[in-house]
Amino acid sequence: MSIVMANDLCKHYGSSENPVKALSHAQFSMAKGERVALVGRSGSGKTTMLNLLAGLDRPTSGVLRVAGKDLPTLSSRALAQYRCRDIGVVFQSFQLLPNRSALANVEVPLMLQGMDATTRRQRALAALDRVGLSERAAHQPAQMSGGEQQRVAVARAVVHRPSVILADEPTGNLDSQSAEAVMALILEVVKEVSAALLLITHDHALARVAATRLVTMSDGCVKPAQRYHVT
Repeated sequence: MSIVMANDLCKHYGSSENPVKALSHAQFSMAKGERVALVGRSGSGKTTMLNLLAGLDRPTSGVLRVAGKDLPTLSSRALAQYRCRDIGVVFQSFQLLPNRSALANVEVPLMLQGMDATTRRQRALAALDRVGLSERAAHQPAQMSGGEQQRVAVARAVVHRPSVILADEPTGNLDSQSAEAVMALILEVVKEVSAALLLITHDHALARVAATRLVTMSDGCVKPAQRYHVT
């Protein structure tokens, strides 16, 4: 059963007379627990696909269902609930709140769900402990290395146990040693929470290590998938 399903998905920007076609009749699906790498050159449509799956933007036309929800039909309020319950996102640039502690950053999805403060804190501390940063809970992003910030971002992405995790070039701003450690961590926690993983990357070597299936995008179109024989 598909946890993600896009059918004839289109996204156009600009005027109707002269639209920029960021996605053109894209077909894409993911099974529960599957690890998929989405690769392609800059401008191929990867970021547009991410924004649609994350509920940050709406398609121009087509079908897009994630975790049983028909995203194009959801209200703004329902989309906000979807973002803090059903998906987790790890960004290349971390996207942490600069003036909040690591703990407060991890608590954000739980706070948006309306979880009580005591339970929220316990869950966030457990997530930080899982990524090896319980001793850094009170530190702000500027007081941490890039690798540590990305580990906080991973904790934030999984603290609410989402169905789908979107990782957008999650190692792009890290040195090779930190990148390897962060990617290994993402794969471990994805398995632990039984989430599907969509890894957006330009690095085919990383895709081969992290994913069981490769999907290529070009000029807003999804190419036939390549399956990796890995576990």
